Amino acid sequence: MFLRCILLVLSIPPLAETCVPTVPPDEYYPTASLPEETTRPMQVTPVPPEMSTTAGGGGVTMASTTAEAENMCADCDINAIAPVLADPVNTAFESDEDPPVNGCKQTYVLCQTTDNKNCDTIEMLGTNADGTSSIADLTVASSVTSTLSCGADGKYSHGTVTGITQITCNFLDCT
Repeated sequence: MFLRCILLVLSIPPLAETCVPTVPPDEYYPTASLPEETTRPMQVTPVPPEMSTTAGGGGVTMASTTAEAENMCADCDINAIAPVLADPVNTAFESDEDPPVNGCKQTYVLCQTTDNKNCDTIEMLGTNADGTSSIADLTVASSVTSTLSCGADGKYSHGTVTGITQITCNFLDCT
């Protein structure tokens, strides 16, 4: 019996050394990646307006929540307002996107004759809710150009002419 106790006591230290330590060393770097739920960006959930009572317990008021209007200044479509040319064989309308200004679309537009004729008058007009106005930047004998800016409402403008819904190009007295 005494011999068994001694053998038992002598066999315990080697078993104790085989236990895995539970504290990682200072230079421990895990290699496993985190589950997808912890690596995705968090979604922000809007908080409902806070409720408060008015002075004297006269009732409940809602906190003001004013939503900003959506800025659509990169969404303008020049094809939606492009002119319908009276003589598509001898005239042309072209557009080219310029680099955005403050994130808002800028579009260079050109109306020109394609038959080498010079005109006494070439107009580029923009129609909006207020009527029709000139939107020309530069006019020469065979062409007229303009640079349109896309507004926060998603409609083109030129100077004080805002909300353009149609472009018209007129070529008069061409020889």
